[in-house]
Amino acid sequence: MEERNREMEEELVSIAKVCVTTTLALAYCYFLISKLPPGKLRLISLVPVFYIFTQLPFIFASVQLRGISAFFLVWLTIFKLLLFSVSQGPLSNSDLSFPLFLALSSLPIRIELAPGQKGRRVEIQTSNKGTVETMPLLKSYYRDNEICAYLTYIRRTSTSRGLSDAHPSIVEGSIVS
Repeated sequence: MEERNREMEEELVSIAKVCVTTTLALAYCYFLISKLPPGKLRLISLVPVFYIFTQLPFIFASVQLRGISAFFLVWLTIFKLLLFSVSQGPLSNSDLSFPLFLALSSLPIRIELAPGQKGRRVEIQTSNKGTVETMPLLKSYYRDNEICAYLTYIRRTSTSRGLSDAHPSIVEGSIVS
């Protein structure tokens, strides 16, 4: 039991290391690389970040954490940074704040502007203080897939365990709206 707790503590330390390293690498991209002109120089300046992101998943001991971090850091973030190096993709918007840059670069989300808004921030009317500029609305790429996967999980667990308290339409597989 004591060995298991030590392994868990090591994984938590690894998660903290990966989060801090990722934040620092993306801060380098946001504060320094974004000042360079798009093209070869920006791409060459991103090579150390690409190397760091390809090595970070190997900090974890568990296969699950390696796979998840490899997906988000190696596949998703590197491809978004490649687009950023040529001023394409979601990171090329110069109005992004640093937290939004972090979220857009390392998570599968995209910016969706309100209808009629092109390249501007969404304005929200507050009750007594006038209008306040806020970040654009975020929408998940995989919302529909997540719902389908969740419903499939509910159906499989309810039928395999024989749970009778699940909704009958989910258990039978016929979800009617």
